Amino acid sequence: MTATGKIKETVLDFPLKQRSASTKVISMAASTGGPQAITQILQNLPSNIPPILIVQHMPRDFTRYFAEALDYSCKFDVKEAREGDRVKAGLALVAPGGFHMVVTRAKKVHLTVDPPVNYVRPSADVLMFSLSEIYGSNNVGVVLTGMGADGAKGIRAIKKKGGTTIAQDEKTSVVFSMPKVAFQTGCVDTVVSVELISREIMKACN
Repeated sequence: MTATGKIKETVLDFPLKQRSASTKVISMAASTGGPQAITQILQNLPSNIPPILIVQHMPRDFTRYFAEALDYSCKFDVKEAREGDRVKAGLALVAPGGFHMVVTRAKKVHLTVDPPVNYVRPSADVLMFSLSEIYGSNNVGVVLTGMGADGAKGIRAIKKKGGTTIAQDEKTSVVFSMPKVAFQTGCVDTVVSVELISREIMKACN
């Protein structure tokens, strides 16, 4: 454990070009089985990671506890997003339950209570659409285990702008619906096991 109270990373620390941290952005979509998958992926990413924005389908308050647990176990800061939070390298933001999370042109978080999309709020599609407009080809979109189709349209939007798209494979997904529907769009670059997603993210960032 470090002096800051975080658990010291014990797995391979990936080299990351400094320019990547300031230009790229990573978005993750997950539902059933997502907390375990997200935790495993984030624990394998370095401290100077580009900004990460996470939509995990969870009730209000649970997202705060989830973010706190991630913050304890990751090499970078993780927090539940608040209105006006700046999107920056070395920080992962978890969309709060009950709110859609979008990113403005000023690269700040804006939370809304607009109607649910794909029957959920927060919705990964809402987040990914906003990121595709702001970051263009510098997007890295990831769809993980979960029920439903959330994230599929967002992945299409990211790929249309030239970004990189990744989906979790069926074998390591608790529920394969979200990654499967994303893959069926024809806009997913790579389908890999959860153990390899952190490496794919780093390859995309570099």
